[in-house]
Amino acid sequence: ENGIATIPCAKDDVVVVDFTAESSMVAETAVAVTITDAKVATFYANEAVNIAEGVKAYVALDAPEQEEGRSIITLTEIKDGIIPAETGVVLCADKGEYSFTYAALAGSTDTEGNLLCGYAGAEEYLEVALSTDSSAHFNYVLAVENDSALFAKQEAAFKVYRHSAYLQVPVEDATEDATLSIRFGKKEETGIEPSTLNPQPSTVIYDLMGRKVATPTKGIYIVNGKKRVF
Repeated sequence: ENGIATIPCAKDDVVVVDFTAESSMVAETAVAVTITDAKVATFYANEAVNIAEGVKAYVALDAPEQEEGRSIITLTEIKDGIIPAETGVVLCADKGEYSFTYAALAGSTDTEGNLLCGYAGAEEYLEVALSTDSSAHFNYVLAVENDSALFAKQEAAFKVYRHSAYLQVPVEDATEDATLSIRFGKKEETGIEPSTLNPQPSTVIYDLMGRKVATPTKGIYIVNGKKRVF
């Protein structure tokens, strides 16, 4: 209920937790998203939306790769601040409520080949059946294991709740592993291997008058939605 799916996983030691982004319509001008303690969620909308402050959004443009005995999928960050219409993404942010307003522009990110599919229909959820065509694709859902976000392959039908997404990998691009580790950003750009912790969102600082501050001096500020004394 409430936009959270409990989905059977391929392995008993992988747990799907409450990190599907709960969402609701706000005066028909935005989508309200709740991100839980997991600090990671999936998202999908039929219209282009502005990425809320303090949130990073990623698409899956590359097929999984085999590295050092494990399967890894690299996600690409959307840099222009707009999630294009009908584009599945993975969100990373601190726990909290976020508002994704509808965008006036379509967004400049090239999402062709994005492996993240989603649902944003009128019903509460869409039930995705297991593909019976062995030449089609494999489906994966976002999960967590030992504080690491990963994608878990689905061996049965599952539910995709409104404004959430799942990963769909063509059979020819899939690996034999039941889970895919996640690399947030290109390795050559970040120099970072798939981490054991979820990536931290960008720090956003405001003064008590609501003005964004680049370098705070002594005083009280709002940092990522929370009061902090410098």
